[in-house]
Amino acid sequence: MTDGLGPLIEAARRETDRRLSAWPEAAGADAVHAMLASIDRQLRFMAGIVASGASPTVEQVNSLTLGVIAVREYEADDLVYCDLLCEAAFRFKALATGSA
Repeated sequence: MTDGLGPLIEAARRETDRRLSAWPEAAGADAVHAMLASIDRQLRFMAGIVASGASPTVEQVNSLTLGVIAVREYEADDLVYCDLLCEAAFRFKALATGSA
């Protein structure tokens, strides 16, 4: 059911960590840093549930916003990162609906 989801989430986390290190909180980058930190928290949350072998609840899935953030912020300029986040979010959400 979760085949490949853990590594996909980990790849998204690595890319997000790389971006976080490139956007320090200072120098007017607070909004970008806060957005990336939010994505990172959500990916860590997803990774914890997948690692535990549990299925997320519908409420947990509905609390995620990283797919919306990815499309809004990255679809036009960074489709690879956008797709990585959206695929991770889509496959995670499918765990709650049983369609994974």
